[in-house]
Amino acid sequence: MSIVRLLIPTGFLLAASYSQVYAQTLPAPSRLIYKCEVAGKISYTDEPCLGAKRMDIEPSLGLDKFSGKKMTGADVATEKRREQLADAIGPATGINRQQFSTEVRRHNHNSSTKAECRQLDQDLLDAEAMEAATPRENLRTIQQDLLLLRKQFKELRC
Repeated sequence: MSIVRLLIPTGFLLAASYSQVYAQTLPAPSRLIYKCEVAGKISYTDEPCLGAKRMDIEPSLGLDKFSGKKMTGADVATEKRREQLADAIGPATGINRQQFSTEVRRHNHNSSTKAECRQLDQDLLDAEAMEAATPRENLRTIQQDLLLLRKQFKELRC
């Protein structure tokens, strides 16, 4: 009788153990866009602002065949390979593409920063839900807290 082992790097096993934590993960800080309204003017920015609405965006991976040639930049090629790897290990680890991307992005963080990022993930989701459920006249404090959480998330590069 032979035993077949599936070799999965240790980091992926850790990622699998955090799959419940990342059931709802936030996009990478570089992909977070906020819709801000200041003095009646609306702007879209990667910097959080008071009362901002988080926009969920998925950047384009480029225009492949417009010119008749397939042209893919190094960053897009890396992104596609990362997605293929996430899809391949997903059934074994229980994590999806976004969760895998979060793990890769946080790979070089020290353990305390990783723990802080995991806590921020949950705190941000809770604060956004609280903001949505709060009457307009009571929003100021919640929005200030949310702004601080978003700035910390960006600063830590969670």
